[in-house]
Amino acid sequence: MNVFNQVLNNFNDYRPRAWKKKVFKWHLGQVENSDSSKKSAIYVVHGMGKQAWAETSAALRTGIEDALESPFVKIKTPEILPAPFIQDGFWADYDDLKKSFPEEWEQLEETKHIFFTSLWKSRSISGIKTFKWFIGQLLRLVFDPRVVKKESPLARLIYFLLLFITPPVFIIVFLFFPSVMSTILNDVRLYCSPRGLIERAIVQRIDYRVGASLLKLMGLDWDFRKLKIFDQYKVCGKPVTFDKVFFVSHSLGTVISYNVMSDLFARADELAISGDTEQKEGVEKFWESLQRFITLGSPLDKISVLFGEKVLRRWPDRMFDQAKDENKKLNEILKHFLSNWWINYYHFLDPVSGALSHDYICPKGQMSNNFYLNKFFYLPGLAHIKYWDDGTVLSYLLSRFFGKERILFSNESFSKIKVLWYAIAGYFTWLCIILIPIALVLWLSGVFN
Repeated sequence: MNVFNQVLNNFNDYRPRAWKKKVFKWHLGQVENSDSSKKSAIYVVHGMGKQAWAETSAALRTGIEDALESPFVKIKTPEILPAPFIQDGFWADYDDLKKSFPEEWEQLEETKHIFFTSLWKSRSISGIKTFKWFIGQLLRLVFDPRVVKKESPLARLIYFLLLFITPPVFIIVFLFFPSVMSTILNDVRLYCSPRGLIERAIVQRIDYRVGASLLKLMGLDWDFRKLKIFDQYKVCGKPVTFDKVFFVSHSLGTVISYNVMSDLFARADELAISGDTEQKEGVEKFWESLQRFITLGSPLDKISVLFGEKVLRRWPDRMFDQAKDENKKLNEILKHFLSNWWINYYHFLDPVSGALSHDYICPKGQMSNNFYLNKFFYLPGLAHIKYWDDGTVLSYLLSRFFGKERILFSNESFSKIKVLWYAIAGYFTWLCIILIPIALVLWLSGVFN
């Protein structure tokens, strides 16, 4: 039996008396200051799709609550753990000029509000552009020698077969489910291939907002200065900053988050050398606060192959001149930070995800730690949305958030041989999925008669 349930049974708290208060600490304001998790936060960035504010953080919170009552998560102490603080790194309203560019909106004359609102939507949302773009990328996967040479033979075969399936499927989606093309798949097109001043401004603002929300948890701005009290996050009306932040991102959100991390590192490195005293203290606070970078269902390797520096920034040179005494402490923090800070989870039935190893995104000494989801059976494709309630992911995250002394976790990484067999199984699974409809069409057309 899970320790959580033992506590509930032993103390008769499963249905506490009505007059008892704060038995279940379901938000941060109810957590005692003495609790070690009080100064920790989880920051989550969503992927593509019709996202609403806090939808992703709520999904993660739901998964966490279920995991804490499951046998998969082993609570070592006889207690009911408080709710973790989760902040949503929301960016999906990029087509709304007023919300995504509030300062610029205030500066515009009222007569220009209607014009720029219309312009923003026409530039940021387009089903036709998205349809043409995806077909173009598929053609690159098959015919562009610069891309093809980086692919495995099995991958080339799958991409070639997709030429016969993808266009008809996309035509059906475009005609009968236009919102899928214009508001879900459009996110990928816009972020990976922005065109014109408006689209490029939108992409830059997405990165800015995601980075600003993360820094705000630490009480910092993009200049690594302390935020004014009225700009900080509030809990029960009181300003709050966090000493430990766990950065979790999913799908396209991992691509955005990767670029944001690159920008944050570059800015921190610059200010650690040339900044004033306040900024150097802010840099130190940043490095000490950022505990983990966890990517789920990430397409970063695929984006590296297709686009490289056109979409992804390179990591900055992280180490400082050891000859300067003022840099010794920063270097020690950095060495500890880089050892296990990036954790990547993937599944072979998730066509978006994969192990991250491309030299462009994983330079020497900074490679992510790739872990495979322990659950073997997922419906192909649906595996991409199962990370939020997967016991492997959540037990790791919770053990780091609450501490190993409160939650037990042993990260059982698969052997290279086992991962290789899973990868092969994944290729052949997708090969069958692609070949079956092709064979069916050929049979119906009389080719096999």
